[in-house]
Amino acid sequence: MEPHLVRKFTYQILWGCVPPRVNEYMVSVNGKKTGTVYRVVSIRLMKQRDMVDCARYAIAAVPCPELKELAVIERDGDYCDVWVKGEPAHGIFWLPRKKKP
Repeated sequence: MEPHLVRKFTYQILWGCVPPRVNEYMVSVNGKKTGTVYRVVSIRLMKQRDMVDCARYAIAAVPCPELKELAVIERDGDYCDVWVKGEPAHGIFWLPRKKKP
């Protein structure tokens, strides 16, 4: 793994939902289109200062562009199932960035 390929981002999910694990896949979902496929190389739960209804994880992942054709997205209303190579994967939905005051 080359360090310059690692992408770091924050992933937030509701408490009680299963977080991604190392070597699992995550897929960027943009509408009905498949974005980038990532393989998780490290994950850790972030400490939070205030009580919120979701858990935040710091994730380091490497892009796997060769797997984009093997990713399948199925939508059912607001819910979305994602698979890569027949294995369940985690969907990534990007939130708009906010300017810091």
